[in-house]
Amino acid sequence: YTISTPPQAVGLLGCDFGVKDGGVVFQKIYKGLNFEEPRRGPLGDPGVNLKDGDFLLEIDGVAVKPNLNPNSLLQGKAGRYVTLTVNNKPGTEGSRKVRVRTIADETNLRYIEWVEANRKKVNDLSGGRIGYMHVPDTSIQGMIEFIKGYYSQSDKEALVVDERFNGGGMIPSFFIEKL
Repeated sequence: YTISTPPQAVGLLGCDFGVKDGGVVFQKIYKGLNFEEPRRGPLGDPGVNLKDGDFLLEIDGVAVKPNLNPNSLLQGKAGRYVTLTVNNKPGTEGSRKVRVRTIADETNLRYIEWVEANRKKVNDLSGGRIGYMHVPDTSIQGMIEFIKGYYSQSDKEALVVDERFNGGGMIPSFFIEKL
């Protein structure tokens, strides 16, 4: 006879944590695209005003320590509001509280960051003459990303169409016809 505990989704903040000056910092914040719920970054919500390097002091009143993974304080809180105590230095003097709604999956945030970094690199290296777009698959999501990437950069002289990590699908000819 075994007793099992149902899994608890961890509430994620859309960031990478680091340790600095004896405290926990937001090493990298993935702000996302907050006009699309599946791509919303909790720390990118209006009014949160956090930046890479800011300190995370507490989650729901519980102190965050360097020897404890902050995600352990977010177990069972996916999609729920949490209160974070934050500061631009490791101490509590001058700290503030922000209320954010966590997410259960950071995949979209990290994907957006990767695509935008690639787009910026191609733009910078080409002096703005070449556009970049990633096609994640040849299904519905791929068509949506294609349309976003294509029409937003249709004024460019050339376009890099990145098919890396393409998940396949059903209508690959759609892309060729549009191009």
